[in-house]
Amino acid sequence: MTCLAQAMEEFDDTITAKTFAQYAMKIRSSQLPSEHRLIGESLHLLGSILDRMGEQDEAIILYNKAIEIRKISLGKDHPTLAMTYTNLAIILDAKDRLDEAEDMLRDALEIVRRAYGDENLLVSDAFLRLASTLISQGEYEECKQVLEKSIEIRKLLSNHEDLSLAESYKLLSITLRELGKYNDAKPIARDALVLYHTILGDNHADTTDALHNLGVISDALANYEEAGNTFRLALKHRRRLLGNEAVEVAETLSSLSSVLQVQGKIDEAESTIQEALSIYKKKFGDEHPMGIECMVNLANIYKIKNRLDEAKKLYDEALEIAQRLHGRCHVSVAQLLNNIGVILKLKGDMEGAKLSYEEALIIRKQVCGKDHPHVGESLNNLAVLHKEQGRLREAKGFFEQALAIYKKVYNNEHEVVAATYHNLAGLLYAQDPRSSMAVKYGKQAVEIATKVLGESHPTSQLYKSEW
Repeated sequence: MTCLAQAMEEFDDTITAKTFAQYAMKIRSSQLPSEHRLIGESLHLLGSILDRMGEQDEAIILYNKAIEIRKISLGKDHPTLAMTYTNLAIILDAKDRLDEAEDMLRDALEIVRRAYGDENLLVSDAFLRLASTLISQGEYEECKQVLEKSIEIRKLLSNHEDLSLAESYKLLSITLRELGKYNDAKPIARDALVLYHTILGDNHADTTDALHNLGVISDALANYEEAGNTFRLALKHRRRLLGNEAVEVAETLSSLSSVLQVQGKIDEAESTIQEALSIYKKKFGDEHPMGIECMVNLANIYKIKNRLDEAKKLYDEALEIAQRLHGRCHVSVAQLLNNIGVILKLKGDMEGAKLSYEEALIIRKQVCGKDHPHVGESLNNLAVLHKEQGRLREAKGFFEQALAIYKKVYNNEHEVVAATYHNLAGLLYAQDPRSSMAVKYGKQAVEIATKVLGESHPTSQLYKSEW
């Protein structure tokens, strides 16, 4: 019965597979001790089938029972236990129970390393799965190290036309992108795209995902023409493969809209983001995180068009939705408060802007920790606000706090570190045009921007022209 259940699962006949698995479980339970290894096997199989049927809550219960039995019957270091840990972690990750998923994946990794040694493809796979959850957790430095180990093992043991290697390259490029190492990320993103194209061809969702990721990195490097063309190509493939109302289509429309804004194609940017927002609303209703992102993007367009009242209204609506979805103490709520602060500053309401920035800062410290880049952003916004009001001493303090966070997180290898040095240099120069520290900070801004963004990047050129 167990073999039949496994066969039916492989043929995607999950209803029949479930029937066979339940019958096998009933027979085994009647004939074997409750902690027998075959009971653990049946629980694992039934959990896998229920997971595929969308019954994740029941699958979690079965996987946990399977883990307990397998620990007793096989020992805590048996490779099959790692399989159950991994399957359970994937469900927990999808449910945003990320800490639990991470713990499970770390346990699975240690089991396969002890069982097979480090030079084994199962170990490479375990590193890759852990990396996926680390990205969701924002643990990018460790994620980078984990992915590099996975890639090293895979390149040693397999041929270079390997889907897991392509996935590792893609995740590593995303990780480097999040760390602000865009020049390092881009060739790796290209390698991922080439592998997906070679193995799967153009007519596959994974290839278009890799193409979209390359567009995001090109956008970050201010290669806007290249980014726009890449997003248009990804959009064309996603429409053909997935249909005009797929979530992935909306994702690329949103990214393309951001590029069009920078290129000054504001009307096209507006119609593009409106289409994305319409897709998200049809798919998820009026209240969904992806819809909030589109509302923010559209509000940004209104801000560019100097339609500040409309922008403020849209930010306020997005904030209300975010608070209903997540509560007051959430990163998306803090980001929206930050955006509202920007609009209020532009409208001349400096006190209102200050209150919004301060509330965003409180939430970010509580949710993200005091040394998170989001906290640095809030401190930077307060610094700029105080600087514009002529409160230079207070502004300097906020800039210095933001810089300390950014240096700790990014180790002088991110554009935001360069920007903060540039802001500090300008403030010190405003206080004293003969300040040697102003010159020092200005030159550091030039050096970091050139290293991270490239000498020809507009930001690097701006800093160089001033210092």
